[in-house]
Amino acid sequence: MKRNKFTATERDQISSVLEWAFVRLEAWFQWFNTTQSGKNMSSYFWHGRDNATMRELNPKTLTSGLDDYPCASHPIEDERHLDLRCWMFLAADCMHSISKLLQKEHELGKMHFDDAHGT
Repeated sequence: MKRNKFTATERDQISSVLEWAFVRLEAWFQWFNTTQSGKNMSSYFWHGRDNATMRELNPKTLTSGLDDYPCASHPIEDERHLDLRCWMFLAADCMHSISKLLQKEHELGKMHFDDAHGT
């Protein structure tokens, strides 16, 4: 869309789909941002790994969708997963671009961390 590779009709159709999907994309982003966050600010790790399992050397990382993706053999809450941080950066960048396209930039403030409320 930024490079004007689409006709006016195609741009309208794309904008229409993005308008419809925006609330869902925002909810998806917020879900990952809250449920997969790490102890340190702006850190992320895949939650839900069983650190007490005796059946596997590397517990499955089901929340990532890649249950056999290699992670540490003994999960701890201090872990940080670079792949998830990269996905979150990409998602935030996409949400920014979509917000700009749909002229919803004023709504981006809702997604930022608020020190006063701790959220």
